[in-house]
Amino acid sequence: MFACVEGEQDTPPIKPQPTETTTTPTGVTTTPTTTPTTTPTDFDCSALPEGPFDMVPFDVQTEEDFDFDGDGFVVYQQGSTLVGQDQYGNERIYAASVSGDPAGLQVMYSTDIVVAAQDSGTLERVNVQTGNTTTIISGLVQANGIEIGSGDRLYFTEFTPNGSVRWFDATSGTGEIIYDATSPNGLALSPDEQVLYVAGIGSGGSSSILAFDRISDDEWEDVPRVIYDGNDEFDGVEVDMCGNVYTIEFSSGHLYRITPDGSDATLLAVVDDPQAGWTAWNSMRWGNDAGGWKSTSMYLTNRTNLWEVDLGVPGRQHPTMGP
Repeated sequence: MFACVEGEQDTPPIKPQPTETTTTPTGVTTTPTTTPTTTPTDFDCSALPEGPFDMVPFDVQTEEDFDFDGDGFVVYQQGSTLVGQDQYGNERIYAASVSGDPAGLQVMYSTDIVVAAQDSGTLERVNVQTGNTTTIISGLVQANGIEIGSGDRLYFTEFTPNGSVRWFDATSGTGEIIYDATSPNGLALSPDEQVLYVAGIGSGGSSSILAFDRISDDEWEDVPRVIYDGNDEFDGVEVDMCGNVYTIEFSSGHLYRITPDGSDATLLAVVDDPQAGWTAWNSMRWGNDAGGWKSTSMYLTNRTNLWEVDLGVPGRQHPTMGP
């Protein structure tokens, strides 16, 4: 238990500025965005697009992690401030001071945002209506990756040599350690939430993707399955609506699709940022169909810019996409 308290564009795509505006609860003037749509259920999972896939840069200066809200804004950290930016160039502030060293963040079904604050060893919950921040878990060591399950159950990691993979129920205030692991990082649930995939674990370094099978609501298998071993470190991991697993190599930018049982891994793209002096492909996230962020596109960050790779398959249901 734990304490709770391959084509490139010369310029990024920016849409024409609409004339109608609205005001957010924080008083920031923004542009109306499209309503999120439900992920299609009639997609043919036996006919996944093979590429080649184009890579599109966006003029969004992300840090280690990001997500999308239901209003069409990409959410990310800017220093200690939690901010958002839409594809029209409009910005909003969710909270002025959350963490000086954030490692992960995700939007919840409630529309609140959870931030993994490494500097304070906490998970912080940001109320997007008021801007207030509440500590929901404390006593952590290098809080890192976050995943949101149904009912706003949180899954997260502690990225240390003696780290752990954990779950926490924000409603009941209960939680458990799923697994004691060496430097676990990003994580993602399968579409039916019966498998939890964890990136960044390996005997000789961070180089594996593990799969934990669910036993019951609160229990998971003690011994995970290794579905992929690589030659580089892994940080981000995501799952599409067909159950395939995606990860990107930390240094090389190699984006892979892996079958759920790990029997096959396909190199989909090599994401390259010629403007960056170094690469650190930390995080990846499917869009949610709000404001132009497509649910068939994988969005990636190297702590410098945001990139899009349209893979032609919808991602796992995002909390902001509706029923």
